[in-house]
Amino acid sequence: MEQQNLPAKSSRFVISLLSFCIVSVAIIGLVIYQKQKLTIQKVNDDSKNLASIQDQQLKTLENQLKEQKNINAKLDAAKKSLETVPSEFSYSKNDDLFTVSSKTFKVLEKFTAKELSEQSIGCETKKSEAYYDDLLSKFDGSDIGIEYDFNYIGETQEDYPWRVTIIPNKAKYASSTEFKTDFGYCDAGGNLYAHFSSDNYLLFTSACSTGFDDGSGRPHGCGEVMDFVEPTIKLN
Repeated sequence: MEQQNLPAKSSRFVISLLSFCIVSVAIIGLVIYQKQKLTIQKVNDDSKNLASIQDQQLKTLENQLKEQKNINAKLDAAKKSLETVPSEFSYSKNDDLFTVSSKTFKVLEKFTAKELSEQSIGCETKKSEAYYDDLLSKFDGSDIGIEYDFNYIGETQEDYPWRVTIIPNKAKYASSTEFKTDFGYCDAGGNLYAHFSSDNYLLFTSACSTGFDDGSGRPHGCGEVMDFVEPTIKLN
C-alpha cells in the first residue's frame, strides 16, 4: 500500500514545484517589467528635462544674438557718424538725438541755369538764364557737392531728414547776401535754401515742416534736429 502511494505523492510534488516555478517566473517577470517601466519612465523624464534645458539654452542664445545685433547696430551707427563727420563745417553733436549720413553729387547735375532763373523769378530778383549760364560756367564737371542728412532717432511725424548741402564757392562770393541773391529759393518745402557762405564753401539747408500736425503726439523729428543743429553750424 505504501509503495502504491509513491506516484501520487510524486505527482503532487511535481505539480507543487511547477506551480512554484510558474509563480516565481511570474514574479520575476513582473519585477523585470516594473524595472523596465521605471527605466523607460526615467529615460522619458530625462529626455523631457534635456529638451527643456535645450529649449532654455536656445532661448538664451536667441536673446544674446538679439542683444548683440542691437549692440552691432549701435556700433555701426556710431561708426557711420564718425565716417560722415564733415570737414567743411562744424556743429554741436547729440548722439541721442540724431545720426548723420552723407552722399556726394556733381554740382552741375544738381543746378541748372533754367531752374535757378525760375527760382529768381519766384524771389523777385528775376535773373536770366544767360546770367546763370555764366555763373555755372565757374564750375566744371569734376566739382563735387555733399549732402549731409541729419536723421532723427526715434518715432517722428516726418519720414525725412533735415539736410545740409555743401558745394565749393567757385563764384567767390564775398558775403552770404550775394550768395542768397543768386541762389535764393522762396517756395515752401525746399531742400536747397541758401544759408551762408565762406571763402571755400556755400551751404544750403532744407525745410522741415509746413506746420501740419497729425495729432499723434509724436515729435516733429526733422524740426527738432534742425533747431538743435542749425544755430551751432560754423562753415569752414
